[in-house]
Amino acid sequence: MAVWFENHSEHIALPHVEKLADLDDEWGLLNLGCRYSAGKSVERREDKAIFFFKRVYDKDKGYAGIAAHNIGKSYLEADSPKAKIWFMNAATKGFAPAMYNYGIALIEGWDGIFDTVEGNSWVSRAAKQ
Repeated sequence: MAVWFENHSEHIALPHVEKLADLDDEWGLLNLGCRYSAGKSVERREDKAIFFFKRVYDKDKGYAGIAAHNIGKSYLEADSPKAKIWFMNAATKGFAPAMYNYGIALIEGWDGIFDTVEGNSWVSRAAKQ
């Protein structure tokens, strides 16, 4: 039942999410970014997803860590050094999944600089959350 409703309610939900984003609502911007990133009810476009995520991050409020983490995920395959920067931005906001990803980026040297001590520290912080 829930799957049926979700599959058949997108045409109702999407205009509301877009309206929230137009009003510069943090949740609406984040939700619309997630939709573009996943290609849910819209064409999959990472550039548009990043645009909406950056608007959330720039507000520096409650969803900034999640937005930075999502930007990092968007860059992960194409530009891992850039992904590392965004994971760091999210990690410093206290977002545990980003702490873990940033730690892995340090350990694996995504930008050519390996730091296993600092990387393990971030992974441990994530585990404690």
